[in-house]
Amino acid sequence: MTDTNSTAELDKAQNEPESKREEYFKNLRNFVAATFGSGISILVWCILSVLVVYGCKIAQANVLPSDTECYPYTEKISNIEIIDTFIFSNPFFSSPRVAMKLQFPDPHNSYLDPLITGIRNYKNDGSTSYIGQFFNSILETMIAKNFGFYNMFFSFLNSLPEFVLILLAPIIAFIVFMGGMYRNLLYFTLAWFSNLSWLFKRNANVEKCEDGEITYLSPPKWVDVKWSQKQTDIPHTNGWLQYTGRCILCFVFVMIFLTLFIAQGGLLLAMGINVFCGIFLLTYNIKLNGKDSSITSLFPYFFKYNKLLIMGLFSLFAVTNAYTFLGPKYAVFAVLTLVAIYRFKIVEMFVLPKDNTEREVVTMRTNIAKRLCAINDKGETGYKIMGGNNPVAPVVQSTPVVSSIPVVQGTPVPSAPEKIGGGRKSNVKINSSHIMKELEKFNNKYGSYLNKI
Repeated sequence: MTDTNSTAELDKAQNEPESKREEYFKNLRNFVAATFGSGISILVWCILSVLVVYGCKIAQANVLPSDTECYPYTEKISNIEIIDTFIFSNPFFSSPRVAMKLQFPDPHNSYLDPLITGIRNYKNDGSTSYIGQFFNSILETMIAKNFGFYNMFFSFLNSLPEFVLILLAPIIAFIVFMGGMYRNLLYFTLAWFSNLSWLFKRNANVEKCEDGEITYLSPPKWVDVKWSQKQTDIPHTNGWLQYTGRCILCFVFVMIFLTLFIAQGGLLLAMGINVFCGIFLLTYNIKLNGKDSSITSLFPYFFKYNKLLIMGLFSLFAVTNAYTFLGPKYAVFAVLTLVAIYRFKIVEMFVLPKDNTEREVVTMRTNIAKRLCAINDKGETGYKIMGGNNPVAPVVQSTPVVSSIPVVQGTPVPSAPEKIGGGRKSNVKINSSHIMKELEKFNNKYGSYLNKI
């Protein structure tokens, strides 16, 4: 019996070093994994920081199309003031203040403007149906309100010091995503019900052919469908029958909305519009210190001028992980290692950037650029730059025509359906958006039939 106990104790003693060694390597793997995860988290935080700071500057430049009364939603000239915004500045308590100049020289967006122009042209197409106009108006409202939210929210944040925006970037990004989504859901609900009036409209701008067929002319002349109205302009003269059909259709659309609401379809649509507009937010042409750039050009300068903050945060995570997974003595060793790196400049991770030629002494301003709508007597439309020595963006000649499209929430009164441009041309050629193509297919297939209902 004594021999058995002695053998068990001997085996236990021999296994203890192996168990401690396995536990050490397990903790070491956990430390490496946690530190690597911290590095990924910091990288995501840096990306969000750049996006938040960029959002504040584009809101200050006021180039986002949030006004449905102005170009490109209508043919009124959009007069925009081009201003310098400042990015990657030194702390607000420093003197003098230095920063890089960020400018949005061209309000024209080669990706977004064709979509909005397509929405406007669809409103002015006489062959479109009232159902197509219903969905077209909702899409216009959602896009404009989403950009309006970006302008409002980021303009407010732009008054905060830049390092505060960087520190709070994940929280701000979450608020923008969630706030924009639920705000879109609210406006989707309002736009859906306010635009139900389209279901009681018909295009009265028609031309009768010799064979009895009718052709719908542009721009459309939308009039109300009434119970007792005798429609002499189209073959269907039973107004009460048409009005009854529209009432049934209105009930169907209310039920469709309730089904979408119950199935969370409205929430998914609101989220999609938020992401959709957020992507377009990043496609504007920018100039960084007078040089043509893109948003990807901002990242190297962000890491350069925020190196101390980034490396300090990474060091804090590394020491914390060492203490959590390896113990106090390893945490002390990690601190001593970081001190040695800083003292002997083994890696210049805690050294301020030596090259500061990109930044210059500036007077920091947060004033928002002016943006006004105007009707030009010459029939011009597009973008124009107000004041300064900046080149004026080209405008396109067109002839304004008064339309009778009903004024509902989020639907401005449009003019002639001319194809317009404006601003500097992009290397990317976009004929029209997929959304507008689908609307055109729907209109070509069912438009003439729906107008007769």
